[in-house]
Amino acid sequence: MGGTEEEKATHGDEVEMKHRKEKKEKKEKKEKNPADLKDPTIIKQKLEKLDTKMQALQAKRDELLKLLNEAEANSSQAS
Repeated sequence: MGGTEEEKATHGDEVEMKHRKEKKEKKEKKEKNPADLKDPTIIKQKLEKLDTKMQALQAKRDELLKLLNEAEANSSQAS
């Protein structure tokens, strides 16, 4: 009546894939306005956003370099 366990699992996978596809279709990208590239305030906003991201990445990089140096120092002392 209910089907085998394998059929139930397959049906569950199909439902999940359909849900993912629907979710993907709902997400629409905002259309870019070519005039925005000529507006100084928008360009400045984009530049500030990029600078913020770069600063965060630089902080992560510095932290990783610090950890790497500590790990190398500890491994050379252990030898």
